[in-house]
Amino acid sequence: DGLLAALRLAEALARSDSSLAEVAHSLPGVLQVKLEVPCSWEKRAAVMQVLNDPHRPRLQGFGDGLVFGGSSANARTVLLPLSDKPSIIVLSEAEDEAAAQRNAAEWEAILLATQT
Repeated sequence: DGLLAALRLAEALARSDSSLAEVAHSLPGVLQVKLEVPCSWEKRAAVMQVLNDPHRPRLQGFGDGLVFGGSSANARTVLLPLSDKPSIIVLSEAEDEAAAQRNAAEWEAILLATQT
């Protein structure tokens, strides 16, 4: 898959007369905010089950994590329980830092509230 993607990229660059640096510079930036929210081993499964509610809109997830969309098309938040610590990582991505910070803070509050 990676080799085919590299070949397609080289083909597209050859047709466009653009350098890879020019194309990369033209792409929209995405900022990330990462928080580590404490969550006891005893409560973690219940917290993740509450967040995994089928009525809560989610994006396609991966592994043990959950992926939620944000307020814009390019915003998303990933919740990933750590396997070696009693914590859940909140990774929020958005087009600007303020939006990423706001999304991360909202999910941190949700995680803390579901533990009570």
